[in-house]
Amino acid sequence: MAQNAHFSPMTQNGSTDMPASVLSIRSNNYSSYTALSTNAQTLKTGNKGSSNNPGNSFDIDIRYNPGFSYKGGIYTLGLVYTLSQQ
Repeated sequence: MAQNAHFSPMTQNGSTDMPASVLSIRSNNYSSYTALSTNAQTLKTGNKGSSNNPGNSFDIDIRYNPGFSYKGGIYTLGLVYTLSQQ
């Protein structure tokens, strides 16, 4: 999940309204991306045990697609990754 609903511009005159949803994520073995928000989302589940158990080791793909609606510059956005026992 994203820590904030919008990116924070680090350069002068940067857009203050670029939403976190211009970033989307997926587990590398799935075809569809899910837009980021400030709500927690389940990306992957696995079996109890080490990373050698099937499903417990995976890569994350991140796509950034702001389009042309926002000014160029340097931006920051905190991401929260949570691992939890089911």
